[in-house]
Amino acid sequence: MAIATRRHSPDPPRLRILFFLLATNFDRSFACFLEALLERGHEVEVAIEKRKSAGGLPVGAGAALADLARRFPRFSSAQLTVPPDRLLGLRTWARLTIDYLRYLEPTFRDAEALRSRARERAPWLVRRLEPLLVARPRLRRPLITLFRRLEAGLPISHGRRDRIRAGAPDVVLVSPLVGLGSAQSDWVRLAAELGVPSVLPVASWDNLTNKGVLKSIPEQVIVWNDAQAREAIELHGVPASQIVVTGAHTFDHWFTWAPSSDPAGFARTVGLPPGPFVLFACSSRFIAEDETRFVRDWVDRLRAAPDPILRDLGVLVRPHPQNARHWQDFELPDDSRFAVWPRAGSSPTAAESRTAFFDSIHHSSGVVGISTSVFIEAAIVGRPTFTILTDSFRSTQEGTLHFKHLTGDGDGPLLVGRTWDEHHDQLAEALHRPGLHDARLARFLERFVRPHGRALAAAPLAAAAVENAVAAARALASRPSASDKRSQPSAIPILAPERRSRGWRRAN
Repeated sequence: MAIATRRHSPDPPRLRILFFLLATNFDRSFACFLEALLERGHEVEVAIEKRKSAGGLPVGAGAALADLARRFPRFSSAQLTVPPDRLLGLRTWARLTIDYLRYLEPTFRDAEALRSRARERAPWLVRRLEPLLVARPRLRRPLITLFRRLEAGLPISHGRRDRIRAGAPDVVLVSPLVGLGSAQSDWVRLAAELGVPSVLPVASWDNLTNKGVLKSIPEQVIVWNDAQAREAIELHGVPASQIVVTGAHTFDHWFTWAPSSDPAGFARTVGLPPGPFVLFACSSRFIAEDETRFVRDWVDRLRAAPDPILRDLGVLVRPHPQNARHWQDFELPDDSRFAVWPRAGSSPTAAESRTAFFDSIHHSSGVVGISTSVFIEAAIVGRPTFTILTDSFRSTQEGTLHFKHLTGDGDGPLLVGRTWDEHHDQLAEALHRPGLHDARLARFLERFVRPHGRALAAAPLAAAAVENAVAAARALASRPSASDKRSQPSAIPILAPERRSRGWRRAN
């Protein structure tokens, strides 16, 4: 039975929050969450860890942070600067090894693309051991334990510790924390040493299954839904009592957003003729390095389909904001019903870019793609979503655990065509019968996006969870016998061997 969290006081005190965020483009994931914290009167400092030139960031990245800075005097964000850490390379080496060994576990048997990515970054010596570790799985557990103890035992520079002290935070937030070899584990360890509670707000729908494994466990992990709660327990060893289910705060704004144009006006803007169209939402570089050839083939097959509604269908391609370079030089086919917009990609973080993105989904008859979070956003807007399995992308579709969130064993929002004929039939049926999939979309939203009810926004619940984490830490610290109960585990299992009973909390 899930235990509901409750605020420790009706009017929690203002908190000083230090948020270590990996890169500027994560502002899209946390805009609503940060806004909720600020609206509750807290002071928030975001420290951006990864240095990227303007050319290395998607168009619009950072716009949400800039908007928050304009609206809230108690908000700031800046590039993180810390002195060199001479042992960071060795800690990273150990972490990359741990992450690589994760993908040799049976749970990831079919995840060859994920395993290959981890293998490319793993130390050469460990890669050479893969045949032995696969043939003799009993050797993996002691090797994992060895590297966990090595990683946890390597000291962290005083410069990083001083960075936390300088911020004088009541709580440290860290995200996404699960990147391959991520140095963000240092902040969780240091926060514990300094007596500051730490919180991981999970950044995305796929982060707990397709990146690295947690090396240090924050005192609280904020997840979207019960599925992510199980992943946190079974894949990362997080105790159920440290997990809070709040809903997907990333998408809160879409529940109240409205289109800025009528269908004809939108069609003129993007270069399509009036009439129904589908949106092809492109994927990240890891999922699909270059989709241009696939999309051209997909459109050619539409034009040759037996159903006239498919032959005449408009197609709008939206490049992924971090994987748009192939589309900038793409030669458009001689087809007035085909358009690419915006060519350079755009991260929907500012009001204008959000509106353009929302209109793309709202005015469409459905969304097609390989594997993308846009499928979740389309479900919120009430549009059916479609994909087709091909050999080219099978390893980043069925070969990933998070893809099953979308398919839902046949009851997810994503309709999967295993042949071109099946894909065309699914598209045609949805076009001929608008609203056909409304019930399945609603079930998905209740299960995955808004588990506390469609009307209850997730961001305020996530903000309350942070407040509760601080209140709980202060209550523990005030106990006479609680002098050192907040130490971090140094060697949590890479995969929990058994399914544990549900005991995480659901925010309210």
